[in-house]
Amino acid sequence: MTALRLRDRLDDRQRQVNDDAPLLEGRWVLEQPARQNGHTELAGGDLLVDDGAPRLRLGTVDSGFRRPRLPDDDRSDYQLALDAIAAITNRTDLTTGRWPSPLLPAELGQQSEPTQLDTLLNEVFERGHLDFIAIRPRLSMRYDTELLPVDRARRLDTGFQRHLAAHSECWAARTLSGVVPKIVLGRVSDDDADIYEHRVYARLLDHLERYLRGRIGKLSGIAARYQEGLKFNNSEAVDWPLRRDICEIWGEAVSTGEANRLLDQNREQLTHLERCLKHVQALKGRRIKGSNNGSLYQAIPRNSQVGLSLMPTNLLQHDAHYRQLRRLWTAWLAATAAERESPVQVLARRRADEERYQRYIGLLLLRVLHVMGFPVTWLSEASARANCKRWHDEVSLESRHHTWRISMNQHQLVLVPSAVPVDADTAAEWTTRTFGNGREIRVPCLLYVPKHIDSASPPECLVEANPAMQLSPLDLYAQEKVHALIAAWLWQRRLAGYGEIFQRLPQAVADAWPDTGQQHSLRKPLNDSQWSRLCEALDQHANKELRRRIEFRKLQVDRLAHCPECSSIDTRFDSNTSGFFAQCRSCGCRWELRDQQFRLKSTEREIQGFKNYGHRLLHFRINI
Repeated sequence: MTALRLRDRLDDRQRQVNDDAPLLEGRWVLEQPARQNGHTELAGGDLLVDDGAPRLRLGTVDSGFRRPRLPDDDRSDYQLALDAIAAITNRTDLTTGRWPSPLLPAELGQQSEPTQLDTLLNEVFERGHLDFIAIRPRLSMRYDTELLPVDRARRLDTGFQRHLAAHSECWAARTLSGVVPKIVLGRVSDDDADIYEHRVYARLLDHLERYLRGRIGKLSGIAARYQEGLKFNNSEAVDWPLRRDICEIWGEAVSTGEANRLLDQNREQLTHLERCLKHVQALKGRRIKGSNNGSLYQAIPRNSQVGLSLMPTNLLQHDAHYRQLRRLWTAWLAATAAERESPVQVLARRRADEERYQRYIGLLLLRVLHVMGFPVTWLSEASARANCKRWHDEVSLESRHHTWRISMNQHQLVLVPSAVPVDADTAAEWTTRTFGNGREIRVPCLLYVPKHIDSASPPECLVEANPAMQLSPLDLYAQEKVHALIAAWLWQRRLAGYGEIFQRLPQAVADAWPDTGQQHSLRKPLNDSQWSRLCEALDQHANKELRRRIEFRKLQVDRLAHCPECSSIDTRFDSNTSGFFAQCRSCGCRWELRDQQFRLKSTEREIQGFKNYGHRLLHFRINI
């Protein structure tokens, strides 16, 4: 049988499915149909994602996935990001113009409302049911057999005579009438806390602690994002136009008043959950009254487990305190049902996460193109075109092979979205790839990257081997990152071939060439008389191809002289052999090309960095 082949969607490498090395989840697509772990049929071109099973079996071949290790805080934020894109994409229709804000939606703030388990916990804690069990548990009597001195043996074991007859070392003396014992086999009674109901109690405390930590982590993440949004609104370090743009996007998702209300509600619920967590932790250490054996929780071995379905014992059904364990257990099962999905359910959910994230990246692209003045016309459900009248740019947009592709002048910018969890090791393998001398650039986009990993500025992501972009609803700069990335890529296209020197011109065209002191090249706009004279010579002595090339370069420098910020044509434009320098007399924006380094800065302020300027501060290398 022919081995199954996989293709890496980031760099087009191919490999066979085998045990040699585990697969990096989210990178590989099937080249032919297969059945995953015997439960789900996959078609050729489908993305391979983990179903949670210990091994990956495709057809008859075994392999596996690399599984990242995420701390609890990162895992909570990752789940929050998944919830956010689910809420956003449910309201999104890319082809009809329903493009909601890509930031954390207001409905996620409703997660701070108490769940059924939260309410029940509060009720049980207020009435002291679990405290009563911890202090006065129902104990059973356990009898153990021990060798005891005669004066300490209060109850004899039924087999003490046989033991005494067989062990002469236990005799004190031997007489004519019998044996005088020194040590006998006695029975010692002790209270036994390790009964089924108390195993349920101990494991329930473990489950509740884990549940409360997860709830606190998620609500803390929501609160942190709302606080970040409110704080950003008053940040004086951020350039005002950038602050205005991001606050407008944030305002589409949630108003300032609504954010304050949701934040207050969130804080109130967080306080309640933290109080419940402290109560659960206190129950684990609460000592049994009148006992020197410590707490009831500590009396139950850690390896004593109970099934998900509880046995209907008398205590759990009829005791006023113990039956609350059954109520809490049932509510916990309902609250955490998603954690016990089957491999089929896990695979379906993970594939849906990938599809939603791909749609989320499309949403960011469409919103950015709209802001940049590119009206989008859809040609089909997966492809569109957009034209910018200001720059005379025409781009095509296509969703294909689990990627988004922007094309212009036979160049492509490909965004490769992945919603899989990553740690430092796996994130390091998601880097930019370039093909065909930069004609195709593939930039990976990750939903969540651990907090301690540094990320590159968006223009740097266009360079081979730079880290992936993190694009998430939890990031206020998500849309701004895509804006800066596409702006840098478009500038590379606009500047391509700038300063081209025309060789072997007809003598008449060379004589009519404007005296720019820069050989036969067009590096700055021509006035009307210069262009008219050159056109007359071109009409009479140049072929169509030469005229087309010269007209294109003339149009190129005319466009470069327009202010990229306010579109004003009242600009200063100076050129030299290494590039040009331009400045808008209206808004002060400056853009320049020097030694193949392009720089754009829209204000005179001295602050630096993407976080302060966004797409209005660009600096990257141009390969002319």
